[in-house]
Amino acid sequence: MPKKFAEIGIDEILDYEEPVTAVMSRYDRIMQHRTNEAMNGLSNRLDLVVEKLVGVTETVHRVGQLINSKADEIKTSQEAASRAQGRQQTVLILLTLAIALATIAYTWVTWEFVGVTRQGNEIQRQLLQLQMQSSQGKNGH
Repeated sequence: MPKKFAEIGIDEILDYEEPVTAVMSRYDRIMQHRTNEAMNGLSNRLDLVVEKLVGVTETVHRVGQLINSKADEIKTSQEAASRAQGRQQTVLILLTLAIALATIAYTWVTWEFVGVTRQGNEIQRQLLQLQMQSSQGKNGH
């Protein structure tokens, strides 16, 4: 009774040298069957690899969407910060202008005060001279 095909090794098939056509045909069918089994195994592995690649692709896509979402949030935040900074700069300019105007007003008031003080001093000096003249006129009389 012939061996079962699973029991026939590759060396036996490759080393067979007799011209028996039936045995050669059987060995040929065994090799075709083993080739088909090997191809089916590769196909199954390829299917698993493709499934994993699809999963990786989906993950990369989700990460890309998350990155885009975060980038949009950062952009919105930066725009809000930019507007706030613009308002702060406007307020700072207005405050600086107010300080400059207040300094100018203070300087003008001080200058006027100095002028009025000089006039007051001049009036007091003139009064003092008049009093001294008046008192000399009373004493000398």
